[in-house]
Amino acid sequence: MIRDYECRSLMPEPERSRSGYRKYAPAAKQRLRFVKRAQALGFTLAEIGELLELRVHPGRRYKQVEAEASRPMERLERRAGASW
Repeated sequence: MIRDYECRSLMPEPERSRSGYRKYAPAAKQRLRFVKRAQALGFTLAEIGELLELRVHPGRRYKQVEAEASRPMERLERRAGASW
């Protein structure tokens, strides 16, 4: 599953040992936990990618990030409302 996340750019490709084993940094483990928790809440992988992209651009203003982050939340709320 982690390799699929790497292909979708949800996870960075890890360093490799000389024998080829993947070596994950602590930040990668935190990111994986975020992805799994977001999936458990009902976010799609595409929506999770959008949320992760918000962290990549540190120069953004709070209001801009808040507006962008609210879009996946609104879609999730609409889906949840439709299932009730």
